[in-house]
Amino acid sequence: GFLWPAILEQAELIEAPLTADVVSNQTTTQTPLQRLPIGWQSEVGIFNEQLSAQSATEQPATTNELPTLEISANANHTATAIGTLVHRTLAQICADGIEHWSSERIDKQIPVWRAQLQQLSVFDDLSSAAATIQRHVSRCCAGKYGKWVLDNTYQDSQCEWPLTVKSATGYKQYRVDRTFIDEYGTRWVVDYKSSQPATQAGTQSKEVQLQQFLNEQKLQYQKQMLAYGEGFRKLENRPVKLALYYPAIDYLQVL
Repeated sequence: GFLWPAILEQAELIEAPLTADVVSNQTTTQTPLQRLPIGWQSEVGIFNEQLSAQSATEQPATTNELPTLEISANANHTATAIGTLVHRTLAQICADGIEHWSSERIDKQIPVWRAQLQQLSVFDDLSSAAATIQRHVSRCCAGKYGKWVLDNTYQDSQCEWPLTVKSATGYKQYRVDRTFIDEYGTRWVVDYKSSQPATQAGTQSKEVQLQQFLNEQKLQYQKQMLAYGEGFRKLENRPVKLALYYPAIDYLQVL
């Protein structure tokens, strides 16, 4: 490396004793070890000490406060974190059995969600974000569609199921939020969406706003859902139904 050429001239030569085993097998000329003089210090070490001493005596000209880190906690990032934790919680509810998740248990999860939000770099509006998760999960557990989707008594009940689909450009890896086979032998493939219709002032009814929202979601996610369906059809010979589930409004959109 760079160290030995710099210190070679200052090194003291000593003879290294060889063991009997090494001598019996040694046929080449011995190479003496090199030892540095006591108290030797490299120029790099001296330079670092000088630099540290200089830094200790010099202060920044503008301010002596630590720089403030910019933390991204915008609405999109917070919404993504909320969606992640809602997905994670619904998978846990399905694994435990929805009957074990009372409103009291859901309320006790709020401090856990606050801590998990911080792990996902959400530091602003923690109370509001955790309350949103609590509201979505509560509506799901109490809703007609939520209870149906999270029922873990169906055949081949799976959450966060890894799926590999072969396409024209290669293999693609997916993770299916929820899948099961119903009592009629149909494979359901359900993707959770934490979005919901925006409240708009105007003459449009809630039904019209909901339909516009569903049309937008279908247009955005239909290609992905069709890939899911294609993957399952290659794995098994049975009918497949694709759906988007919205916990915030307890609505199941069959595509």
